Amino acid sequence: MLAKWWARLNENKNVLWKSIVLNSFGPSFRGKLMFETANVNIQNLSPLWNDIVSLKDDNCMEPILGNGTWKWKVGNGSKTLFWLDSWLCSMPLYLKYPSLFRFSHYQNETVCFFQFHDSTYNNGWFIYVDFPLQSFDSSEFDLMMDELRNVVLIEDKDDVMFWVPALDGCYSVSDGVRLLVNDNADSIPEWANLIWYNPIPSKVLIFHWLSIQGCIPVKKVLLQRDILQDGQNASCFWCFNTLESVNHLLLHCPWATLIWAEVFRWWNITWVMPSSLASFSYSWGSGMGIKAGKLCRLIGPVTIWLIWLARNNALFNNDFTCWSVIAKQIKIKSFEWATNARFCYSHQFYIWESNPWALL
Repeated sequence: MLAKWWARLNENKNVLWKSIVLNSFGPSFRGKLMFETANVNIQNLSPLWNDIVSLKDDNCMEPILGNGTWKWKVGNGSKTLFWLDSWLCSMPLYLKYPSLFRFSHYQNETVCFFQFHDSTYNNGWFIYVDFPLQSFDSSEFDLMMDELRNVVLIEDKDDVMFWVPALDGCYSVSDGVRLLVNDNADSIPEWANLIWYNPIPSKVLIFHWLSIQGCIPVKKVLLQRDILQDGQNASCFWCFNTLESVNHLLLHCPWATLIWAEVFRWWNITWVMPSSLASFSYSWGSGMGIKAGKLCRLIGPVTIWLIWLARNNALFNNDFTCWSVIAKQIKIKSFEWATNARFCYSHQFYIWESNPWALL
């Protein structure tokens, strides 16, 4: 989504916010963020714009912001640099024709500077060089002139930035996400689709995802971030026997095990708890049929969510909740989500609580 601001900055619209931001980038910045991040004075930027500028250095953003993904679509040629910008092909001309660029007298001029009209209104190109061209340089010159032969500048049309992966040249967040997903398809874990296509509140989806990544602030994570110092108590808040990791707190702690045992009894299933939350998220609800799987996949996220809330409530508010109360809350909250997703109806809570299989 931050990449959208790259496209907005390169749109030819004279809006106030754009003028303010471009002025803050520094005097050496020419207004073409896509190719000039080295000239941006980061010290003058807010944290948000610092993050936006830093996207260029993120290897994961290569399919969106990498070389060859953006180029100029030339209109009158007044904004596009002839040698330094990508416009005629997927790379700047100074990279494609380095010998010509080396001898070029005007290396920082725009496209319109090099085109002329003769007395018969035919278009031509005049490339200024400081030295006579050798045979190799002449061949480069001929190749470049062949490319330029059909380029016609339009006086009343501005140069615009063009995003190559899109047919219309306009970058959108959805296209960017689709491009990143397809580019990294082999690295997408199997549990990802099972999480993000679950009809539960967004904050719970994000918590579930962060938990699998090991990013929620359990004591093990706080130790790794040096928020807890060596020697401070990092044992599980409930059992005090083991380092409080994500997998231990949400799956394997004896207190959490009592809650999971009640969930298994409620659904009348036998389950061996996997070693990690990622394995749990992939296997939970599988092999139950389509509707049963959809219902059961609500139970896993609501259980880890309520376990986490109970831990925080006890830790920060000194308000301890019995595991049996948490098990009751799981039934209520999951029924609320199932009703919102229209998997069942509001008058069926008694059936849901006593025998959820009867709703299938």
